[in-house]
Amino acid sequence: MTVVEELLRETKISADFLQKYSRFIPLFKKLLVENLGAVDERLLILSDNGEPGHQVASRLNLLYAAAAEELGITTRLVTQEVKRRGDVAEQRVISALDKLPKQSLILLNASGRLGNMDHLGLSYRTFCKERGHRFFSSSNWGLISDDNFSTVLDAFDVDYHTISKEGARLKEALDNAEEVRVTTKAGSDFTVSKKGMKAINNDGFYTNPGRGGNMPAGEVYFPPVKRGVEGRIVIDGSYRTKDASLIPEEPIILTVKRGDIVKLNDTPEAKALERTLRWAEQRAKFPWGIRRVCELGIGLNPGAKLIGCTILDEKVRGTVHFANGSNKWFGGDVAAIIHLDHVLKNPTVYLDGKRLSIPK
Repeated sequence: MTVVEELLRETKISADFLQKYSRFIPLFKKLLVENLGAVDERLLILSDNGEPGHQVASRLNLLYAAAAEELGITTRLVTQEVKRRGDVAEQRVISALDKLPKQSLILLNASGRLGNMDHLGLSYRTFCKERGHRFFSSSNWGLISDDNFSTVLDAFDVDYHTISKEGARLKEALDNAEEVRVTTKAGSDFTVSKKGMKAINNDGFYTNPGRGGNMPAGEVYFPPVKRGVEGRIVIDGSYRTKDASLIPEEPIILTVKRGDIVKLNDTPEAKALERTLRWAEQRAKFPWGIRRVCELGIGLNPGAKLIGCTILDEKVRGTVHFANGSNKWFGGDVAAIIHLDHVLKNPTVYLDGKRLSIPK
């Protein structure tokens, strides 16, 4: 039985799906070869079955599996039940990761999360780096319905070479700046100190051992200097709680002082975010990091649209996003049990007082 046949059996997705979307298989072959640098390594696909009507992760894995099959790549599929925050990955997933030969390839598209990896460590990215695996990693696809699958594919089907060049230009500009100021039409006006902090160009090319990240890609982001964020942030694109990514009906207005969110306005959306912050603080070993602004990023993906799914929302071209919580894995000093991204529309960005040209 092929991996494609296994996935169809496990997920109960109709075989007609591949016929309908077969025109995208060349795209996924290109992603495997150009963006992941696949040659003749072993490929491990980690999957779950999703929920009825919410099988975007499985659908993506089917296209990847079909592409890998046409490329002749040795592929193994391991599935588990949908995992949420705090769940432990199933033993067959942990075992498959542990036994995977060094410098292999991993595709992780999850409806929820991978789950804690037991003795392999708390960080999936650190595990892959230490073993030299190259990987695509995208979680929480279950937040959106299958009706949005074509919109998801639009974000995959972009020119990553152009994104890479634009991202390199933005990274250089950010790396040379000491302070970033962001204003928006909705009323945001805040500053972020970044002296000495390096930006990351998430351009979708993961061809070196130990490299990996989101697919679809398309953002440049950095961790602020410790306690280096001040001002008013108005969330009008999308916001993240522990359970969902949502597009607010009314903007969420935050007051940030010395890097911490100290006040939220009194709307249903703001109250939902506040409940998540309190939930995390009650469970955190170090609750001080929960309200800390830990990231500022600029979206570059021209195919991504705001649909209430963080993996896409934060990549939307011409938007800015920030996050609160953990940033240890990309150069910051905050270790927290959450990392929540929130998107702002129509931003104007200034670097040391000079307006930055952001691709629209």
